[in-house]
Amino acid sequence: MGTLFLYELKKLIRQKYLIFFIILLLGVNLFNIYLNYDELLSPQQYAKDGETFALTPLRLQMDRDFAGKITNEKLARLKAHRDAAEAIFNGEESDEPMYTPYPYSDMNFAGEIITEMQRLYTYHDTVIDAVLQKNGYLETQAKAVNDRYRQRQAELIEKTYAGRSLDSYYRVNAFETVFSYRLSALFLVLLGVYSAAFLFAGEKENGMLPLLKCTPKKRALFVAKTAAFFTFVLCVGILFFSADLLTFWLCLRPSGFFQTFYAIEGYMYSILNVNILTAYLLTSFLRVLGAFFIGCAVMLLSVLLPKAWHVFFCGVLLTAALMGMSLFTDGIFGALRFFDPVTLLISIRLFETFRVVNIFGYPVFMYAAALFGNLLFGSLSLTGTWLIYKRRRGYA
Repeated sequence: MGTLFLYELKKLIRQKYLIFFIILLLGVNLFNIYLNYDELLSPQQYAKDGETFALTPLRLQMDRDFAGKITNEKLARLKAHRDAAEAIFNGEESDEPMYTPYPYSDMNFAGEIITEMQRLYTYHDTVIDAVLQKNGYLETQAKAVNDRYRQRQAELIEKTYAGRSLDSYYRVNAFETVFSYRLSALFLVLLGVYSAAFLFAGEKENGMLPLLKCTPKKRALFVAKTAAFFTFVLCVGILFFSADLLTFWLCLRPSGFFQTFYAIEGYMYSILNVNILTAYLLTSFLRVLGAFFIGCAVMLLSVLLPKAWHVFFCGVLLTAALMGMSLFTDGIFGALRFFDPVTLLISIRLFETFRVVNIFGYPVFMYAAALFGNLLFGSLSLTGTWLIYKRRRGYA
């Protein structure tokens, strides 16, 4: 089995133009990040007194100086620095050293950090207490009318949000751009569709499929092909998403990888109670699963259609149709989105706030329902592929 797996993996990687497409799409992806999100590699330059400088690196230095646990001493230093910068800006004198040649910039930077520290430090009082207070009211109302589902939902909200707090400042809001970036996931799907298209249709074109169908190791060969395809998608996903993270770090310099995920302002209501690095690994793996499940459907097309390029074209159309279906949130299409692999490709949306579905009277997180639905989608696709593949009748 191990030998078959390695053979199929090597054969898959050696597909015509595949390595070229991987390098090309990876390069396009990294260039797109550099072109649209770079703040450090080629920052905007300013001139004063005959010298040029960039504000962004100076702001980063300020972030580093005040990073870590939020204390009254740090807030006092920031307020003193802001007041000194404002005084210099208004024409007064001050011995306070400035981070930038423009006191107005120091004043704004200090004010932004103070505001962010206050948001983080009061997170429990302003966000969590408000959520739990509203939830307590809903729970009381649910008990009054004996609504067991809403009572269970209120208990789940309490369990999800109770005990949360934030007490450290890092440059975490830059991570919101990292989590919302989607081009690399699209390229991963295209590479998966391309490689899956050749798994069986390529064997037909080479005249090998009839022989493969007659081999006594037909089942083992099918499992080896599927495992090789998943391994390929996983490895390419690791390559793309690791490159994303490294490039975004070079361009934006976020910090606080081990800060709690809900410290990011855009995800303050997230159901995830893990650090930012773990959240990135989790959402990246779900995107890999989404690409793999789309590839499972393309594998089914690969045993039905005679030419690999026909399969690839139909696979791209299928992907576009699935992306269109993911836009619907209500009605029959809204229910079908739980079986749509694209839901996993944009997996961060499953975690950004408290979203549940009613399954037999119990609130189930949307990510769990989507994962189960996609496992069913992939299983049905693979089952259909196997049933067609194992027939002894082959293609000339």
